[in-house]
Amino acid sequence: MGLLFSIGSQAAQVGKIVVDEAEVHEYPQAGSRVVGKVGKNETLNVSNAPTEGFYKARLKTGEIGWISGNDILVKKTARGNAPVARRRTSQPEDMRLQLAYGIDSLSYSGMSSVFSTTGLSGKGFTLEGQFRLNQNWFWAIRTEYHTGSQAGLAVNATTTQAITQTLLPVQIGVNYQLMQSETFRVGAGLYLGMAIVSSTTISWTTASAVEEVKYSSLDPCGTLALSGAYALSDALGVLLEAGYRYHKTGEFPSTTRFGGVSGFSINYSGITLRLGVELKL
Repeated sequence: MGLLFSIGSQAAQVGKIVVDEAEVHEYPQAGSRVVGKVGKNETLNVSNAPTEGFYKARLKTGEIGWISGNDILVKKTARGNAPVARRRTSQPEDMRLQLAYGIDSLSYSGMSSVFSTTGLSGKGFTLEGQFRLNQNWFWAIRTEYHTGSQAGLAVNATTTQAITQTLLPVQIGVNYQLMQSETFRVGAGLYLGMAIVSSTTISWTTASAVEEVKYSSLDPCGTLALSGAYALSDALGVLLEAGYRYHKTGEFPSTTRFGGVSGFSINYSGITLRLGVELKL
């Protein structure tokens, strides 16, 4: 294990704990395993310079770990001035911002009595902010934007049809950190909310006429997602996310008649796949 060796030549400074109880982590990351805790005003030998905002430190037990620069005041040494560690004015809370783009598999399963449309896909954007609750749990605010357009045959095979949808779900939820190393992290999230925009336009074309219906609704929705992030730097990482989104519209109003059919709903549920970036704020 890389944390079992001595600080050695890096131990050029002495740091004083400035919070009531400082956590010492296995890696220079707030979400990694806590290997020990140090009380306020205690002093430790620490490394000459921080790594990702953490100083390597030796505990009195002899174990080596990493302590946040927010929790410790590093004194000057003969080698020069130590990097200035910020004093924390409030409890630390990691924040992440994720931006991703990818594809959505849309089934339109509620349209089976009207159209032969299955396995369709659209484009989707996701913007998510995560805020740390404790070592492994984050709460999150998530908004998505989906858009797509598909054409096909109606079930009677005598007309052509096109469906265009615009969806804007807004959700809140939790994200659990399943695994984390110095460069890689895996998490699972569950989000619930409402699609504040759920707009569907359906056009039906025959040899003699073109009919178009637009339906908008406010629908409940939910997302289950598994994500992996690879750190490129202290603040930036590459994000890959796969998930399943539940989203079903209410029934089209009985006054809406389309191709001789009324009172049907649309199921937009399906698998999502995203690639994007993660920023640590």
